[in-house]
Amino acid sequence: MSTLSNIIEGPMPKATRKSSEEYPARQVAPLHPGAVLGDIITDIGLSIRSVAGDLGVSHNALANLVAGRSDVTADMAVRIGRWTGAGARLWLDMQTSYDLWHAERRLAGVKITPAPREPKAA
Repeated sequence: MSTLSNIIEGPMPKATRKSSEEYPARQVAPLHPGAVLGDIITDIGLSIRSVAGDLGVSHNALANLVAGRSDVTADMAVRIGRWTGAGARLWLDMQTSYDLWHAERRLAGVKITPAPREPKAA
């Protein structure tokens, strides 16, 4: 069995594993995590400048994130996760969901040839 087959099929039986194509398509784009953070900041009545100071980042870095002009990096996710108490994984997962939704639509018409499941015979 090839490495790719191990990754795809993994320890879970193939019959129970679902590919991303088998899940119902989400019709509405997930919110950018910066928009979610912006709502939190607004709801608790703080300024971006003060939260940037709490996070130890520049005002511009946080303003760009809240405006959706930059993405949540691992570093930023740790900072926001600690600040909100929600953990870094939540913020990275939101960014991944956002990126994946947009990538799937951007690449919907692109033909990609699947990798072979077994090595070529010598």
